[in-house]
Amino acid sequence: VSTQSTGKLFTCSRLCENPLPCGNHYCKQGCHTITQRRTVTPIVGGVEVLLANREDHNNEDTCQRCTLVCQRPRNPPCKHPCPSPCHPEECKPCQILLKRRCFCLSSVLKVVHCWQTNSPALMAELLTCGQTCSKPLRCKHPCTLICHDGECLTKCEHTAIARCACNNLTSEMKCFEVDNIRTAKGITDVKNMSVLPCNDDCQFKKEQREREQEREREERERQEQATRKETKTEAGQPIPLLPREYKGRKRKERREVVEKKPPSKCWRIFSALFIPLFVILLSISYLIYFSFIASRKL
Repeated sequence: VSTQSTGKLFTCSRLCENPLPCGNHYCKQGCHTITQRRTVTPIVGGVEVLLANREDHNNEDTCQRCTLVCQRPRNPPCKHPCPSPCHPEECKPCQILLKRRCFCLSSVLKVVHCWQTNSPALMAELLTCGQTCSKPLRCKHPCTLICHDGECLTKCEHTAIARCACNNLTSEMKCFEVDNIRTAKGITDVKNMSVLPCNDDCQFKKEQREREQEREREERERQEQATRKETKTEAGQPIPLLPREYKGRKRKERREVVEKKPPSKCWRIFSALFIPLFVILLSISYLIYFSFIASRKL
């Protein structure tokens, strides 16, 4: 600050507040000699910092230096902060890598830069894997478009077999044509293919089927009545034997059990007397034989 009378500079108690080179902050030092006085002009995406005197460019800056990290909001918006030091110009595009999957059921994993996610058209191009979409449509047929963003086909081009209510008439049609007929008739079930009107031939075949069913029903009733008559027996008459195929499991034949008779009285006397006597004689003969052998050796 200079006085009006002498023009000499002196120091006051106010802050410097000279814009710093970043253009976002001001010098917070006390009043001091300014060697590079700056002006700040807002521009698109940032600010423009200019020296008030071109000759000050060669002077050493006496103001403090900005040591803060960039706090400017990014454009387009991004949740990642700018890693550069505080600067006056617009922030550079965010180069953080993100993982994204393609749009179809293949779920191919791709890596893109964060700044690319702000452009729907660019993301639609980057995330397309080139394979068939295959997402199920309203009619349950798979989508035939290449992997894409947004809604799938509104008109299914698959071939469908349309029928009448009695399944007599059939016709090949495009699936979306069948769906249009269902919508016109108020049918909400997408699996219902009975959309064709019946004709005279359908009525004739319907009556023919009813007559055949009636004949089959009458034939079953006759057979049931005949069966009931055969099984009904008169009073006092034996129940007729069933045919072989209706008989139960064949019973096993009973074997005769032969009772063992006790031994006779003579056999009991013989076994009680003669068997011990035979054993005694056999023992005596063995003793005589061994004693004879021993005497000869001596």
